[in-house]
Order: sequence, then structure tokens, then C-alpha cells
Amino acid sequence: MEALRSEKGKHLGHLDDFLYWKHSSRGINSYWRCIFYESGADGETSSKCRGRAVSSGTEATMTQKHNHFGDRAA
Repeated sequence: MEALRSEKGKHLGHLDDFLYWKHSSRGINSYWRCIFYESGADGETSSKCRGRAVSSGTEATMTQKHNHFGDRAA
């Protein structure tokens, strides 16, 4: 997972053409939610994405699938 920072300094992650907000950490594991968790890719709360990932050191894995396409420009 590529580590990024938002304009406000929040932790962002980029994995397989999807962007994630850092949700929490426990030990060496970090847990990530899709940036469209609160409101869907179309801006509607009814289509919010449940995509999740977990990272441990240099390894990262998607644990929940997304309900939208990835963004190759990200």
C-alpha cells in the first residue's frame, strides 16, 4: 500500500487503484476504509462503499470488496 497524506494531513492509502482512509491501528496492523465509506462514489449515502483493507508492515490486502470501480488516475 502506498502511503499518502491528504491536504489536511490525514493518512491515506492507495492500493489496487482504490483510495482508503486510515481507520485504526493495532500493533503493526493498520486498518483502512474506502474513502467512499461515508457517502458513495455518487455522493449518496445509500450507496456507501464497504471496501476495506489491512496493512502489516509492507504487506497490504483488500479484505472487503468495493461497490464501485477503481480510479486509475489516483
